[in-house]
Amino acid sequence: MDEQNQTDEVVKATTTLLWRQKMKTYFDCVDIAHTGYITKSHYEQLINFIKAKYHGLHQQAYDMVDRIFIQILWGEVATRGGDISNNRKVTLTEFTRNAAVNLKPENIEVFTKVLDYISASIYQLIDTDRDKELSVDEFSEFFILFGIPEEFSLNAFESIDKNDSGDIDKEEFMKAFRDFWVGQKPGCGTFFLGRLF
Repeated sequence: MDEQNQTDEVVKATTTLLWRQKMKTYFDCVDIAHTGYITKSHYEQLINFIKAKYHGLHQQAYDMVDRIFIQILWGEVATRGGDISNNRKVTLTEFTRNAAVNLKPENIEVFTKVLDYISASIYQLIDTDRDKELSVDEFSEFFILFGIPEEFSLNAFESIDKNDSGDIDKEEFMKAFRDFWVGQKPGCGTFFLGRLF
């Protein structure tokens, strides 16, 4: 058995079908053109959507978006720090394998801190009225940028709003984001990006 097949067997043995479905859902959100792979240009396109939607922010906010999508999600999660050039293409299998590495006991603590940084930053970005709560509209408008239909983002919103306040506070958002990336069982973040594929 070659090394890739051995790795894929390890991924299947150490992750649940639910987790792999969440990774496919994320992958499909990034693969805007449905090419079957993701590239740096996919992330750059998402960044451009975000910058157009949230125009007029300080340069620091735009730098944070670049850091999250290019350095972390593309450079560390999708490619696992390997070739991050413009020509690199990452398939779903490779992406899932690379993301699963973060779930190893020796990596999970750092990965969780990175997820908390990403989710706190995104929360701050999409809380456009700065009231420290995300409304349904603020939440939906961000996720529409990823091609998530409004009805799916509404379902995700309801699953994240655990206290039924009609808003998502920062802790609820961060917990759901973390659960989406590391949770192996159904949880508050299962439908973070809408319905699973």
